[in-house]
Amino acid sequence: MSLLIDGFMDSLAQQSAVVPEDTWTLLSQIMFATGGNRYVRPEMSLPEIIEFISETGGTVGLRSWTEEQVQSWLTFLVNSRHMDEAFLIASLIAQLDRHLEATAENAGKSRQVFLKFVNDLKNQAADPVQRPGLLEQVQRTNIGSGTTIQVTDENLDEVIDRMTESLPGPTLEEMRAKQEHRHSWRHVTAGLVDGINTSSS
Repeated sequence: MSLLIDGFMDSLAQQSAVVPEDTWTLLSQIMFATGGNRYVRPEMSLPEIIEFISETGGTVGLRSWTEEQVQSWLTFLVNSRHMDEAFLIASLIAQLDRHLEATAENAGKSRQVFLKFVNDLKNQAADPVQRPGLLEQVQRTNIGSGTTIQVTDENLDEVIDRMTESLPGPTLEEMRAKQEHRHSWRHVTAGLVDGINTSSS
């Protein structure tokens, strides 16, 4: 029996119950990290995955490799390739934690860049010397063209405010959700990590 693998798969199931959209990404991360992508055929091909996402607009219900395939592959590594089970599972837990951390950090980068851009515009608009040049630039380059109004000196501040409301990338709520995904992963794997650390000490 591979108790640690069973516990790891249970943790994945708990994470999937909380964050179903993460399921296919985590399973794919496991297979790529362990080389399983080269030996185990995924349930869905790359074109099918792209078609699924384009049709549904999300990843809930998407399957690359299944939970059964992942568990069988990990069991194969331990039983037939004699990989240390504790090391394998501890490494995968850390790998997925890093993935979720990077996902949360990257989610905010585009928003932060655009926020800085908009704040720079606001500072220029507040400067009587820079405001005329800014207005000309906005009119010439169609910055803020998502609005349906003509940009003038009278409504320039309003246009810039509207740009803030339509920031690209994830919303603050979505960014917080991605942080919570990582916290959830740490919660569902805490017992498993403690068990591995205890047995190795």
